[in-house]
Amino acid sequence: MNSWRLYYHNAYQITFQATVTDVLQQNGLYGYALNHTCFYPGGGGQPADKGWLNGIAVEKVVQIKDRLYHFLKQPLPSQQVVGKIDFSWRYHFMQQHTGQHIISAAFYQFGNLPTLSVHFGNETTTVEIDQPEPDFNLLEKVEKLANSIVQQNLPVVASWYAAEKLNPQLFRGKLPNAPLIRIVSIGSFDQTPCGGLHVQRTGEVGWIK
Repeated sequence: MNSWRLYYHNAYQITFQATVTDVLQQNGLYGYALNHTCFYPGGGGQPADKGWLNGIAVEKVVQIKDRLYHFLKQPLPSQQVVGKIDFSWRYHFMQQHTGQHIISAAFYQFGNLPTLSVHFGNETTTVEIDQPEPDFNLLEKVEKLANSIVQQNLPVVASWYAAEKLNPQLFRGKLPNAPLIRIVSIGSFDQTPCGGLHVQRTGEVGWIK
């Protein structure tokens, strides 16, 4: 795991201090790589963080090879920066992403239906499952189970494991081809590989409809 990715150590950290390690210009924007960062670059349907470096709005966060570049409309005045995450934006998607794990696990438990794709929007989360038509009886069961998991306020824990020590048959999702794999566990209810950011307990998700 890359120790400079602070969001993997604490998804609730809002501010950080860092040093610029590289600069590039792209489409009229100034891109800055930092020695460490709280800015999540997005992935798996979860959008990148919003926020500021030295009070200047970050327009986008892009991973280029093994670096994350934070793009601004104006240059930074110093090599030393103070970063701040728009936590209301991040937390909204942490809730949605954790809720999606719960929903996907419920579909898998009741109907052995894998999740094909997900999309996290400002108002709703879309979960695409491998079934041609909606089964409203199944949807009721999934909703009831999902909300029982929310009510139980189960711990949500992300841990890194060496790939050779993992049994692929024990996880809901397909294991990526990587030496280290991040597994997100929701109590004993669900375990799946995921690189996204999540809340600490299921009660933070709120009611699922």
